[in-house]
Amino acid sequence: MLAQYGIRDEINKLVRYYFDAKEDYRLACQRAPDPDVRKKLDSRCQQRERMHMEIQEIETQLNVEMSDNGHVSADFKREWERLRGSVVGFGLEAAMKLAKTSDTYAREQALRLVEIGLPEPLQSTIRKQITELDESLNELESLIQTEKKTAV
Repeated sequence: MLAQYGIRDEINKLVRYYFDAKEDYRLACQRAPDPDVRKKLDSRCQQRERMHMEIQEIETQLNVEMSDNGHVSADFKREWERLRGSVVGFGLEAAMKLAKTSDTYAREQALRLVEIGLPEPLQSTIRKQITELDESLNELESLIQTEKKTAV
């Protein structure tokens, strides 16, 4: 059903943003010198893992094809993942900004999907995840501002 309406690719895009955010939070966590900040960033990394797994599990239940392997865009994504750390520059703030960008894209994509109206349990799961993304983005902005102050 989802493939019939062209929604499958849009759902897979959300999963991809979650995966990217997970990697961004992992990078930020590795760069954080403060144990409390590392703990917060690691928590967000684990949250993104859970979020993308929730969506993938529902896709499996609905018999939606998830893989983008074999596409040119998949090759570019794999290269980006390999180079991510060196491209964003050094330092915690740069890595947190990258995580913020991925979370922002994920939030925008999730909002688009709920506007379309998805079958349950996708609809309610993505709505819940939007709330989690909002909380994460607020916390991340606070961490970025704190990092800016300490870097000066």
